[in-house]
Amino acid sequence: MNRIAGAVTLVAMALGTTAGTATAEPPHLTVPRVARALQLDDFAAMDADDAPNGMAKVQGFVQRFPNDGEAVSERTVVYVGYDDEFLHVVFLCFDREPSRIGAHLVGRDQLPNDDDTVAVHIDTFRDLKHAYGFQMNALGVQTDGTYTEGARWDLSWDTVWRSQARLTPKGYLVIFSIPFRSLRFPSTDVQQWGMFFYRAIARRNEQVYWPECSTRFAARFPQAAVVDGVERVSPGRNLQAIPYMSARALKRPDLTRGREAAIGVDIKAVVKDSFVFDATLNPDCSQVESDQPQITVNKPFEVFFPEKRPFFLENTAYFNTPIQLLFTRRIADPLVGGRATGRAGAYSAGAMVVDDRSPFDGGAADVAQLGVVRVMRDVARESYVGAFASRRTMGGRGNEDNLIGALDGRWKLARNWFASGQAAVSEQGTAWYGSLAGAGRRFNYQLDLNDRSTSFRAVDGFIPRVDIRSVDQTYSGTALYVGANSNFAPANTGWQVFTKMSYLLRR
Repeated sequence: MNRIAGAVTLVAMALGTTAGTATAEPPHLTVPRVARALQLDDFAAMDADDAPNGMAKVQGFVQRFPNDGEAVSERTVVYVGYDDEFLHVVFLCFDREPSRIGAHLVGRDQLPNDDDTVAVHIDTFRDLKHAYGFQMNALGVQTDGTYTEGARWDLSWDTVWRSQARLTPKGYLVIFSIPFRSLRFPSTDVQQWGMFFYRAIARRNEQVYWPECSTRFAARFPQAAVVDGVERVSPGRNLQAIPYMSARALKRPDLTRGREAAIGVDIKAVVKDSFVFDATLNPDCSQVESDQPQITVNKPFEVFFPEKRPFFLENTAYFNTPIQLLFTRRIADPLVGGRATGRAGAYSAGAMVVDDRSPFDGGAADVAQLGVVRVMRDVARESYVGAFASRRTMGGRGNEDNLIGALDGRWKLARNWFASGQAAVSEQGTAWYGSLAGAGRRFNYQLDLNDRSTSFRAVDGFIPRVDIRSVDQTYSGTALYVGANSNFAPANTGWQVFTKMSYLLRR
């Protein structure tokens, strides 16, 4: 009873900080069509008085951190336009101390925390749940990824886009040129997207957005600007093929000679701008980026390595569920495979079939067949329900089958509160998960319930542990200083309170 009382107390503390009105209507931005491509020299003077080339002008950035709701400390101006092939976004980032701008030449997706950066976040379907992100620093180093509400940014997604950047005596300027061919969006004559513009000033730990992206709300993209004006754009025939052929001759230590050869291809086709079909035959993964090292000593459970093979990355969020029932790294050596993903109206779906030549028992190389289907439907503005089913058959042996079915959903309870849950059943056992999460300006709270039976098996998932029933709750918040001594502590600062309680109910 004391444990339950403690959980209720923390929830009550958090609920007490959420009073307020609903999300204000987000601003609208009409993006004009431009007549020509943009170059850095067009903006070298950093004269922000007039919008060049007829582009739309945006300013008035607002802090999210450290002082939610306050104006940006350094002037920031954005110009937006598009042509037949690209969405163009230009940032003029003024800085009164240009020598302190953080900028390093590093690898893609490896921008350090002490770099000044800018970014564009685009919710092309305006489903308020998924978005693309494009980010660069003052030297033009690129980072891109996908965002899902309730989860973190996924940087495993990479696409082709153009970046230009230059440091100037007034600060720095950058140009994003994002091909429509690299985006997925509804097949309509007139587009309506959600969009954020973002700037980070590293030396001040400052993160600013236009429009305002306040921590007073748990979800981000309901606050995004509604962008229209993008009309009659399409990547057209978006068909890609990456064939390969390799061969080698070798001489073994026993002086015998051998020859090896391989051939394969990856194919991607985009239909109606939003449906993507991927196919692979004997893929060559030798050029895929290597995994970042992880410490595995004294780890009681296996560690997680993200997927980086191109065949599995398109719309990977469509296959995600609260209990990770699909972890494509389990498919170690695919021979042939096909994927279809896309979105239409309130529905998003994904399906995949793969023949894998890597059995888990370490024995003979029997081919395993895997089939996965995932469907989600939006409910109201920020909620969804979904279903998942998968089956793996090992070498045609019925006793090696692993069949899984699951239902899941995420529901908005209030502007700061979401509940999510999932129930899954395999031929061997059951698993379920429930969560209550809240986030606000001065608090974060999460309550997780997990139950996995002893015999539950998800061969193609990432399930570190079964035979467990647990309750975990975490609360963190800020307690403001109260008093007249303003020199002791600046406004909007205070003690950081963090508590975490975990209860293992069954082992």
